[in-house]
Amino acid sequence: MGRPAIDSSIDRYLSAAERAGAPEPDGPALERDLESVRTAVAPLRLSDDVIAMWRRLESPPAMPYPSWIGARLALDFWEDERLPIFPIAYESHGYLSAGLVGDEREGAIWSWAYDAEPARLRFRTLAVAFDAAADALDRRIFQWREEHHYLEVLDHDAWEAIVHIRNEEAAADEAFDPGIDSVDLQSPLSWPESWQLAFGVDVAAAAPRGATTTIRNFLEASATHATIVGTIVGLAGSGEGSRATVDDGSGHLVVWCPATADPYFVVRIRNVVEIDLLRRPGSAAGKSETDIDRLHAAIQDAVVRGDMAAAQASALPLVAFFGPGSTDAIALAVRSGRVG
Repeated sequence: MGRPAIDSSIDRYLSAAERAGAPEPDGPALERDLESVRTAVAPLRLSDDVIAMWRRLESPPAMPYPSWIGARLALDFWEDERLPIFPIAYESHGYLSAGLVGDEREGAIWSWAYDAEPARLRFRTLAVAFDAAADALDRRIFQWREEHHYLEVLDHDAWEAIVHIRNEEAAADEAFDPGIDSVDLQSPLSWPESWQLAFGVDVAAAAPRGATTTIRNFLEASATHATIVGTIVGLAGSGEGSRATVDDGSGHLVVWCPATADPYFVVRIRNVVEIDLLRRPGSAAGKSETDIDRLHAAIQDAVVRGDMAAAQASALPLVAFFGPGSTDAIALAVRSGRVG
């Protein structure tokens, strides 16, 4: 059985890193960790190159920001987000992630961060990342700082030029082309079709259908179900869901949006959304926005005074606002909306 194609690029990188005085990387990954990755992402899969890399090494140190990570830590990060790409590097909220859609040829590496900016195609293949790093090490564009145990990029423009050349070479060699250079990871409707198919994104179901009533009429009537369209003007929540305050010009409605009701990730502040509603039985939200502001102010005042007991006493009732119990209605489905 022949060596994986990625091996020659890893060999070049390891030789260049050794000449630069960098320490050897960790690894290889434990097979049980790789099996955990395979099980977690199934029926999707990582590219053969990523698996082959982790079977040789983990966390190569002579790589520029963000720091590369091992399979076990990568899985922990992925399980927090469950995106169609899988992390191979992370540092200070910045990621490099590999394609994860079931096609073993899809080896593109994406750069993204927790800053609402789109993910950008960084390396067309994993081999490009290792070959470019080897070039930069040999040309002394990278320098290993043993005293601080980190890699310094001495010339960022030269590094970007190397990456560009290596990406162009990979394209000429007919490396897998994802068809895009950037993508909003939090907007499945903007994903490439292959990603949408792999993650079961139903584009047709996301089409807006129009409001059946206004917020004012919904609050004044007795109907249990309705569809409203409005702008999210207040938002708070957790991994379980979001408490959204929606304004359609006729009034405000406080809606609990379970995470499962928002498969398109459209519940964002200032977004116009269309929501299929179920009226929540019992008391309405009333003046809960004012109450939240009052409790926040009380907590801040107590902290400034150094009265942690009072701060905790104000914080406890605040928790109740971040769930369905403080809302007028529960969202059954949320889509991108349109006014009128």
